[in-house]
Amino acid sequence: MKPAPFGYERPTMLEEALDVMSGEDVVALAGGQSLMPLLARREVRPRIVCDLNRVDGLAGIQVGAESVTIGAATRQRDVELHPQLLEVLPLLAQAVATIGFVPVRHRGTIGGSLSHADPCAELPTAALLLGATLLLRSTTGRREVAAADFFTGDFRTCLEAGELVVSVRFPMPAVGTSFGAVKLRAAQDRAVGCQTATTVVDGVIASARVAVFGGGGPSGRLGRCEQALRGVRVGDRSAVAAAARAGAAQLPPLAGAFRDHQHRQHLAGVAIERAVAQAVEVGDARD
Repeated sequence: MKPAPFGYERPTMLEEALDVMSGEDVVALAGGQSLMPLLARREVRPRIVCDLNRVDGLAGIQVGAESVTIGAATRQRDVELHPQLLEVLPLLAQAVATIGFVPVRHRGTIGGSLSHADPCAELPTAALLLGATLLLRSTTGRREVAAADFFTGDFRTCLEAGELVVSVRFPMPAVGTSFGAVKLRAAQDRAVGCQTATTVVDGVIASARVAVFGGGGPSGRLGRCEQALRGVRVGDRSAVAAAARAGAAQLPPLAGAFRDHQHRQHLAGVAIERAVAQAVEVGDARD
């Protein structure tokens, strides 16, 4: 199948792009890794496709003292290989490295993935786990939205008609934070994965943040799991396993999954265990 006919605009300035986006039935094209298949299957039939690839100032990575700001059109591969990010925010590089294949990451963008809000995607989960804030722009103004408020469900966000994600800001993690990122592929089914951020003090998990993707909606953090992990000694595998089961039990069913929900919950529990083990191993060595 081929896309239905559509008009094509390729602005070079953000103001021009926002003007185009303010029209009716307009979709934004960044890396195209999500949009092009939808167009080809005619699941979306826009009047206009607005190509953002030549818009000046939409791409780039700025590492500051208190936060990291990434332009929406920044390629995923650039995030994966950025030397400063690997130092100050390694989870982003870890998460991006598991997206598709290298050619996909050369085209896919940070803003595109966040705007698509795939419940099985790595970047929305990372944004939720790390407490990111998204900058949105339209012809009527600008606003900043926390990642926890930006995602409203499977493939749904709070973006209003004509709005674009311009950049995303990640706060610097606390000193001593270590990260884990694991992705499991369930045969031909959609992937399940976990991302964690922990601090270890004197061989004990002092704090933990845990988020899972592939469990139905950008799930946010798993409060029961985080609570169960606090105070657990590094190396206590049974306690970590119990916390992982508690976290997996929180996950809602994933629409369109081939495997049954119980099987996917099991995979999520395995991913949580592995990600936590990965993070605390780094934290314990540092401590």
